[in-house]
Amino acid sequence: MGPSAIRYAGLAARLDELGYEYVDLGNVETAVPEATEAGDEHARFLPQIKETSQRIAELVSRTARDDFVPVVLGGDHSVALGTLAGLREVYGPGGAIWIDAHGDLNSPETSPSGNVHGMVLAAALGLAGDRFRDGGWGLPALEPGRVALVAVRSLDDGERELLRDQNVKVFTMSDLDRLGVERSVREALGRAYFRDRQFEKAATEFEAVVESHPVNDYAHFCLGRALSLTGHVDRARHHLALASNLRPERRDYRIYRERLASQAG
Repeated sequence: MGPSAIRYAGLAARLDELGYEYVDLGNVETAVPEATEAGDEHARFLPQIKETSQRIAELVSRTARDDFVPVVLGGDHSVALGTLAGLREVYGPGGAIWIDAHGDLNSPETSPSGNVHGMVLAAALGLAGDRFRDGGWGLPALEPGRVALVAVRSLDDGERELLRDQNVKVFTMSDLDRLGVERSVREALGRAYFRDRQFEKAATEFEAVVESHPVNDYAHFCLGRALSLTGHVDRARHHLALASNLRPERRDYRIYRERLASQAG
């Protein structure tokens, strides 16, 4: 049933209950696997997946340019390739939090199965080879320093080799057990928003300024959100409490995020 099953399960009604306004752009045309030749055994159905990804990328970029938040629902991580490529067309290379038991960092040369859904993150990083890059569409879509893997349980040998040379943050299931889900996800958010540890350095320097100078609620709010993204939950709560009188309509963190990103270089 594919997409129809998602709608039949009550997606529209649930979104209405949550108070979200949305536009359903319909289904993205895909090839039928049972009626399609798999092709290269090292990258099965790759031409068809790329065609579908390009359709998704066009829809996502159009949606983003219209100031909507694109939400793409699909059956496996292959849909992320078109999603990230479409966002890149509008915003440039970005960051991602990849929540999966596997890394999806294989290439046709390293994949044990030849399934493209296990190569998508590598392709989005521009590391899956020329077969993904030809056509000039939206790849690479991600910056390595702004990618975090969360809940990883198993990595193939080729994925481990790739990670040794890439600045990608990895949170294994053991890390989640040790650090807790909240801290792990906050640190992953910090990595996706800002590059490497530069943002945390900028936030710490900003905290020193706030602590030593009279500042208004905006500064405390900015610092509280910044610290929360880097996993410093207790310090963040302190500054957010000091910003409790800030009017709700002024709590737009994008302004402060851009300022801190500028400080981080």
